[in-house]
Amino acid sequence: MTRHFFNLAKKFRRINLTDRAHSATLVVGQLSADNEKLAPRETHTESASMSDREIPSTSKSDLKLQIDDLAKRALSGVRQKLQPSEQTKITETAKWLTRYCVSGNFDLDLALDALDQKLIPAEIIIDYCIPMAAEELGDDWVDDLKGFGQVTLATSRLQMILNNVINYQNSESEIESAHGLMLIVCKDEQHTLGPSILADQLRRRGHSVKFLHSANSKELITLCKDHMFSAVLFSCSGHHSIDYITKSINLIKQEVAQKPLIFLGGKILDLEPEIKDKVDADGFSNDIDVVISKIENYKANEPAFYLKNGASK
Repeated sequence: MTRHFFNLAKKFRRINLTDRAHSATLVVGQLSADNEKLAPRETHTESASMSDREIPSTSKSDLKLQIDDLAKRALSGVRQKLQPSEQTKITETAKWLTRYCVSGNFDLDLALDALDQKLIPAEIIIDYCIPMAAEELGDDWVDDLKGFGQVTLATSRLQMILNNVINYQNSESEIESAHGLMLIVCKDEQHTLGPSILADQLRRRGHSVKFLHSANSKELITLCKDHMFSAVLFSCSGHHSIDYITKSINLIKQEVAQKPLIFLGGKILDLEPEIKDKVDADGFSNDIDVVISKIENYKANEPAFYLKNGASK
């Protein structure tokens, strides 16, 4: 969802393998790490060459759009903000991720161990290496070097790696409080690499984030009432979710007393130039700084409410 989501000013922490927490929930298409151990070393029954029909249903065009958008932002950041030596190391790591995620011998723990040995900060892996690996997968697919099944499986494995790095980074720092942000991945979007990275970046900027995938209207309204979010962010990659977003926003505006700011971002902003005329959101942006600035201004203009309810700016 973000186009400028690289904040490299602070000193990054490296992945701690001892304290690393594994994700308890896997998204569609992911493989259990327990089923992919390499001791004893064996070829997995779920091969990287599996046919398209064996992969969970996903639109090929939607997957390509998500990969393209995610990688474009990562490459822009690498070229603009990192030194050549850093770019080289990141590029090499991204290529290694691409190769390993399509390997028939993929193992999650070994992948995380290898990344740790490369001495690359977790935030760099999240913001650069994984998006660039996704881009290489997309390019190989377009060039007929890899099949749709391979790309889908490898993307799911990238998500597994991302989940583990993010879980470690936020396992102790996530704040359960009102007036945080809710990030919603729209229905029928199987791959959540981009929104997952966005959620992590927002947390690194000090925001509590509730990450929700394909929420129904009842769940959405209940969460908004219970948590009094400062903002609700919808991430959308295609036209298929416009009706869902429109209905969700209308419900929030009708049924939630303390209305949050509502933002729409994602590839849909490029695909649908007239989206602002179709969706009643407060902001349309892929720039994390723009979104955060509007949220802080909104809070500043409602100081009595936020101070009364114990929110901090």
